[in-house]
Amino acid sequence: MHRTIRPTHRATTVAGAALVAGVLGAAAPATAEVTQSETTRERGYVLECQGIPLGRDHDHRQARVTLYENNRYGNELVITLDGRPRRTAITHPDDLVVKGEVRSAARIRGHRAVVVGNLGRDKRRTAVHEEHDDGGQLITVDGTHRRVRSDLGLLYRTVSFQLVCDPAFFYDLTVTRSEATDDQQ
Repeated sequence: MHRTIRPTHRATTVAGAALVAGVLGAAAPATAEVTQSETTRERGYVLECQGIPLGRDHDHRQARVTLYENNRYGNELVITLDGRPRRTAITHPDDLVVKGEVRSAARIRGHRAVVVGNLGRDKRRTAVHEEHDDGGQLITVDGTHRRVRSDLGLLYRTVSFQLVCDPAFFYDLTVTRSEATDDQQ
């Protein structure tokens, strides 16, 4: 049985971003035997953004936006205003980034929150290699990621936010998920 790991909120998106960036370093057990495997190619964007409102009337407000795009497992947009769960929206749009342009929306408390702007990828690629054990699956990630320059904004009701995104990268990875059995007695 193959398990799909898909972020469903900000915490898992950050964990997914760390995995894609090759930051996690847990190695698979040395005594594991690989029995079945599935290899996929995954491409997309990971952006974790924070914003403060433009103008003087709304200095106390803040916004957090997570954009996660994955060509194989779908997209996710999470918008949180003022750090409050009741002002959070999670949506799974079909198209999150189209030719470097972002225009996606979610409803928060009956009002549209719209994320708009553009993304540009750096030419320099960083190699990514990662191996770790995830609940009995050996996951091997190989590929590249490229930093992303972003010019994004968020509009909610009458408040505009300029978004600053870090981490922000595009990934192109080959991911192999293998069932592992433990040979230890």
